[in-house]
Amino acid sequence: MLSATVQHTRGGQSGFSLIEALVSILILALGLLGTLGMIVNSLKLSSSSAYRTIASQQAYSMAEQVRGNPLALVVDAGNDSFDTYSTSASVTQGCMQTGGCVRANYVNTTVAMWRAQLATVLPGGSGTVCRDSSPAANAPTQVGSGTGAGTISAWNCDNTGDYVVKVCWNEQRISASSSTVGTGGLLCTWATI
Repeated sequence: MLSATVQHTRGGQSGFSLIEALVSILILALGLLGTLGMIVNSLKLSSSSAYRTIASQQAYSMAEQVRGNPLALVVDAGNDSFDTYSTSASVTQGCMQTGGCVRANYVNTTVAMWRAQLATVLPGGSGTVCRDSSPAANAPTQVGSGTGAGTISAWNCDNTGDYVVKVCWNEQRISASSSTVGTGGLLCTWATI
């Protein structure tokens, strides 16, 4: 008698290890995308932190310049703001030498050099010195659209209270946060003199 051997095939389990491998690759890819997202977010936030540090240093630098020459704060003809002097501020040659210069030239030279530095180290950086009783509430007015959109058109100082140094810059790359005092990505900091 011949014995018949019966072969059984496993039709239900073919390709199962391939599906396991694809699911593992999908989970790994999602994990890598999450890690990449965290890295990009940390780069944005470290850039924001660096800008805030620079702005704070620039505000305190200008405050120290004004403290070093308190006569620069003398109000003449009802003008309580450096901004009037510095809308078209330019450097007066020889003004910072030992011979000195008149108040208007000192203010123009100091503010022109400071604003040039702000524009260099901060994106859309600008600043002013004025009297303001509540600098957090008195947000600067920005140009809305067209040429110069996002730039500051008015600082909105109330000419009462202490002198403050205001520094603003544009941070449209990150979403608005609690320190935003304007719109459109404009962030500001200030130092009281």
